[in-house]
Amino acid sequence: MIITLRSESGLSARVCTRGACLMGLDVTNGSGITRDVTLGLADEASYRHNDKFFGAVVGRCVNRIAGATFELGGRTYALEANDGPNCNHSGSSRWHERTWDVVEQDGSHVTLGLLSPTGDQGFPGSVEARATYALRGDTLSLELEALPSEPTIVNLTSHAYFNLNGHAAGSVLGHRLEVAASHYLPANEQILPTGELRDVAGTAFDFRHGRTLGEALPEGGYDICLVADGKGMRHVARLVGDQSGICMDVSSDQPGMQLYTANFLDGDQGKDGAVYQARDAVCLECAGFPDAIHHPEWPSVVVTPESPYRSRLELAFS
Repeated sequence: MIITLRSESGLSARVCTRGACLMGLDVTNGSGITRDVTLGLADEASYRHNDKFFGAVVGRCVNRIAGATFELGGRTYALEANDGPNCNHSGSSRWHERTWDVVEQDGSHVTLGLLSPTGDQGFPGSVEARATYALRGDTLSLELEALPSEPTIVNLTSHAYFNLNGHAAGSVLGHRLEVAASHYLPANEQILPTGELRDVAGTAFDFRHGRTLGEALPEGGYDICLVADGKGMRHVARLVGDQSGICMDVSSDQPGMQLYTANFLDGDQGKDGAVYQARDAVCLECAGFPDAIHHPEWPSVVVTPESPYRSRLELAFS
């Protein structure tokens, strides 16, 4: 099922119950031109095999877990090693390719639910997940919740691909990005964090004062976790389309934001006949730190029935 949401100001979003995926987001710029600013697939059936995670709610645990294993409560849990020796985005049994239930909806919001049974993807306990998309004015919000039956790990994110010039407009390297992040997590050749928090000053990861995505692009593109300054719900990033002038302000309550320049797109067939290539979009994945279960000094991704998972993301357009 595809659900269309609209706000009183004209912002429009399309959400697919297959994977709770954001299929499209129509934004009007200052010249009155409306553009769909998220990459996506052609129809609901296409989301059954969404291996590039277009618009996906990724769970139970986004990003990589070293060695595809972790310990919790004195037990060792083995996950699928689907990225070399590591587990990426929880393996091949993907939440975002399953059908979520409609819990409630009206014209401007929808709540979708998914039951992840005990042992799903190798993780302990069952999880009742909820994803609520809501439009208000010029803002899209996404609230993610997960209630576990026992202690487990949960780290969710929205894997939306953004091109503020329009989803079929080509490269985003001219987009200007500003991020309130004074530190980043250096990663090794397997894109796993080394455990260090490093100052962004003098690096390609310094977006504190704004720069285009292409200005200091590392070889292979960006795929790095930036450590968002501050705590609680706060403004994290601003992205501006170089052709459209559309501005997207990102607010989040999560400690990190994975900056990813769609490096693995390679002629992927998208909606409206579009063909997507590497660097045709940017993902700003607000979440807990990658591989946090192996770094007890970092914000914890362990949740319990008494302390369930909750996160909030807001995208404000101007």
